[in-house]
Amino acid sequence: NYTQTAGGELSVQWGTTALVVNSNATLSGNLVVGINPKRPPAKGSTYTAMTFGSLNGEFTSFTVEGGGTVKYANNSVVVTFQ
Repeated sequence: NYTQTAGGELSVQWGTTALVVNSNATLSGNLVVGINPKRPPAKGSTYTAMTFGSLNGEFTSFTVEGGGTVKYANNSVVVTFQ
């Protein structure tokens, strides 16, 4: 299980392995996705930040360095870079 409260922050780096939660993820707070500015992701590329067995809630806010969107699909949190 993974629980993130309203005051919490999950920071991940593009190109690293996703956080794997084998059972339930309860989400709130902020998701921060960093990039390597010397090797930024291509526009439209995706990154799976987290996988989970089941989900309660969503991140209250997110910050994607360089710009991007976050969606919840197929038991995962996926970032699309803009």
